Amino acid sequence: MTEATARAYAADWRHFEAWCAARRLRALPADPETVGSYIANLIGSYKAATALRRLRAIAREHRDHDRYSPCSMRYSTIRGALASMREREKGMMATPRLPLGAEDLRLMLRALPRNAVGARDAALLLITFSAGLRRSEAAGLNLGDVEQTADGLRVRLDNGRGVDIAYGPIPEMCPARRLQHWLEVSGIRAGPLFRAIAKGGRVRAGAITPQVVMLVVKRAARRAGLDPAGLAADSLRSARPRSEFWHAF
Repeated sequence: MTEATARAYAADWRHFEAWCAARRLRALPADPETVGSYIANLIGSYKAATALRRLRAIAREHRDHDRYSPCSMRYSTIRGALASMREREKGMMATPRLPLGAEDLRLMLRALPRNAVGARDAALLLITFSAGLRRSEAAGLNLGDVEQTADGLRVRLDNGRGVDIAYGPIPEMCPARRLQHWLEVSGIRAGPLFRAIAKGGRVRAGAITPQVVMLVVKRAARRAGLDPAGLAADSLRSARPRSEFWHAF
């Protein structure tokens, strides 16, 4: 094994370990269901080739500790997640994702319902956009990953990268203010930042999935009268540069 491969495997294992820790799952030894859920969590943010490398890293870590590998392709959860990633990659080549404009996002935010779902979705849309997050990064945020600063917010990601988010020019478009509103509505004090919401508005304990981030974008676009067909979570990352976007407000 080359030094570069060893470094990549070590980084992959740390990512899996952190993902498990955030969800209070056991990384070593891991269950095949846990590994399958992890690979499914990568859909939309990573390619199948990256997922395969991470499976090899997880298998290697288990072998190094004399544990049975939970990464066999005979497990339907793992096989199915990889198949979904490959199908999505084919679809993305055929269907380009459109970037959101400033007015699009404003309309989407104004169309959100005035309840817990709307409070969550507003904070999710603004933080995902302003930090340029992948949907898996947004879904995986914990409250402790977001720090309030004198200038706005600082978001810490699994790879050690920190992203600063400035206060928005007007309250309804401000990520920090909309996040504070979500925290007040949800009562979250620790754990996952963006959570599933049951019927009736009860905020669940578990984090949303990356697929929910995509659904939030499409649902908000539809409510705003926009065509959601060419939009996905990646549309929030494709509007560049950020300074020009905010200047439109």
